[in-house]
Order: sequence, then structure tokens, then C-alpha cells
Amino acid sequence: MAHILVVDDDHGICEVLYDALSHLGHFVTVSHNGREGLQMIMEGRYDLVLVDLRMPVMGGFEMLSSLRGAMRSALPVLVMTGYASLDSMFKCTELGISGYLPKPFRLDELESKINSCLKGTLPAPGTLNRAARSKLTPREQEVLLLMRLGETDQDIADRLYISPNTAHNHVKRIMSKLDVRNRSEAVARSFVEDVFDN
Repeated sequence: MAHILVVDDDHGICEVLYDALSHLGHFVTVSHNGREGLQMIMEGRYDLVLVDLRMPVMGGFEMLSSLRGAMRSALPVLVMTGYASLDSMFKCTELGISGYLPKPFRLDELESKINSCLKGTLPAPGTLNRAARSKLTPREQEVLLLMRLGETDQDIADRLYISPNTAHNHVKRIMSKLDVRNRSEAVARSFVEDVFDN
């Protein structure tokens, strides 16, 4: 199985992840801030990193910036956060994450995301197909980011101050433009193709 590095300052979350991932057969190492996590990555060999965005000493964004920038690492990263926002989604997308998991999450959701990341179905940063970017309007990009968070049409309508019918129409247009059959495929395609403006 995989060697997974968990980087989160919440000791309770780390214990749950350690137990759950170990039960799935993975070898797990835990770190409690981004600086320590980067040091472990430099000294070890990992197949996947699970990282929280808000941590003391060095947060997830700073860690990801160092990982993708100075270290030039394409190591798959699954971001976990209890503070999901459109802004954080955009930043994470720009930093080439492999997946995004809002807290709280179910263990089956965690397992599914980890399996997707480990299968290597996502391209390394810098190899994304940029042709899809022009397909989506700025509003559709916002809707797609909320779809990544698992938001329903009603949730999207509430977050963007639009009607549920308008939100539904945006979702339908996104699926049509990305040439997919359902919401799950649209979200998956959004990670494979660079559909967001920089």
C-alpha cells in the first residue's frame, strides 16, 4: 500500500486519520505543521500528502507553495479544511492539488479521494490541458468550485445569492461545456483540465 504523510495541527484528526488509513493498509506518518511536513518530505519518500490549510508555524498554503515552487515536487496532495471557500479553492487549484476534502468528512469519502489520488489519474502541475479554460464563464467557474465542495443546487444558490433554478441551469451548462454526463464527471474533469482562470 501507500506511504501517506498527514499534516494537521489537530491531534484528534491525526489520530482518526492514522487509525483509518492504517486499517486500510497504508503506512502513515504524522506531522503537526507545514514546516515539519516539508522537512519530512525532504527526508522521506511518500506517495501522498494529506494537508490541512490552517496550521501554526506554517500553514497549508505556504507548505504547498514551497512544495510546488522551491522544491519543484509533483507529489500528490489532498487538501483537507474546515474553512472551505471559493478563494481557498482557487488558490489550491493554482498550486496543483490532487484533491480537496472539506471537513468534516466521512471515512468512505476520505478513502475514495485517497484512491483517486493514488491511482495517478491527475496530471502533474504544468501538464494540464488549458483548452478547456475558455469554455466556462467566471460565474460558471464559481459554481464548479462549489460543486467540488459537494454543494447542492440549493447550497450553490444560497452561497451565490441566485435562485435554485439559476444554479441548476449553471450546472447544466457546465456539464454541457465540459462534455460530461453528470456532476461527478464535471468535478473530475475540472481536476484533469485547467478550467479556471489564473
